[in-house]
Amino acid sequence: LRDVQFAVVETNGTVSVCQKANAKPLTPDDLHLHPAQSDPPEVLIADGSISEEGLKALGSSEQTLLHELKRKHLTPEQVFLLTADRSGICTLIRKEDSI
Repeated sequence: LRDVQFAVVETNGTVSVCQKANAKPLTPDDLHLHPAQSDPPEVLIADGSISEEGLKALGSSEQTLLHELKRKHLTPEQVFLLTADRSGICTLIRKEDSI
């Protein structure tokens, strides 16, 4: 409570709180920093289907993608979601096996 400047009960019943200036978290602007903006990752495979748009956005090809999947003993049909960003960080979620 000692970090609260004031609080207001709104007409819908919610409480809005304004912190004291010295209690607010630092931001890059406060430190005069200008971090690089990061783009969201591109979807390369969604529910087993290869996204040509995602590959094109990253400057890659279907052939390269299929080669990388083969190295990991996977086919596109086994992939629920595969994303990648411009720095090369990939996230892969496999489809669950059917019972």
